[in-house]
Amino acid sequence: MKTIFAVTCLLAAVTVVRGMDQDAVIGKYMEYLMPDIKPCADQFNIAEETASNIQQAAAAADMRQMGCLKACVMKRMNVLQGTTFNVEPIYKMIEVIHAGNDEDIKLVKGIAVECGDNRKH
Repeated sequence: MKTIFAVTCLLAAVTVVRGMDQDAVIGKYMEYLMPDIKPCADQFNIAEETASNIQQAAAAADMRQMGCLKACVMKRMNVLQGTTFNVEPIYKMIEVIHAGNDEDIKLVKGIAVECGDNRKH
């Protein structure tokens, strides 16, 4: 559960990046994540439309299914390896999404570290 919280924290954190509107940032992250979200959504019989809103589940979404979807995506990305939380794939995603903007990369990576630290407590 703490790991799912950490990833949710990271997804929420990306919206604080200065200079980009929330929809643009979330859209870029979702585009990056879709190759992992689609097979996981199929595995748990979650409609693609519902799954594509992984950050904020729709009222109709089963919260347990969304938790399973997030865990599946983390496993596919190698963020979650057994009970170990691997932040390197998160860093790679941040670097891809914010390529060319070192200030945003530093900011979002700092938030990722905070989320990871909060997961340990």
